[in-house]
Amino acid sequence: MMREPKCRAFLGISSQSLEPNQISEALNLQPDYVHDSTTPDLQGNRMQGLWQLHSTLDASEPLENHLTDILKKLAPARQIFKDAIKGCQAGFYCSVEYSAPGVDGFSLSPRIMTLIGSLGIELHIDTWLEEEASDSLAL
Repeated sequence: MMREPKCRAFLGISSQSLEPNQISEALNLQPDYVHDSTTPDLQGNRMQGLWQLHSTLDASEPLENHLTDILKKLAPARQIFKDAIKGCQAGFYCSVEYSAPGVDGFSLSPRIMTLIGSLGIELHIDTWLEEEASDSLAL
């Protein structure tokens, strides 16, 4: 039996000089995950500062609902968002996991695309086949 895709999404803001607290204060939002530019990676190198706001919906919800969830949280700060992220990389990062081969389509409404576009940020979507489904292809 085919299941609906599992979807996840977050808004990410990053830069080498990012101070996550400044983003939180400017947007008046508490992030779901942060680290500053002094945080080392596994090799001990400095990572970019990172500020993330995650969708709180269940993975069974459609991708558009996840994006709407984040946009609603961001709505009160929408007017100052572009100024707050100047000099940073920012975008929505999404994952769509399909449960069956050949079932790999989705769509987004013009409204959600307009809202994302008005923020001046990118939309990144990774699609992939659930591990169980890809294992069954090998049989």
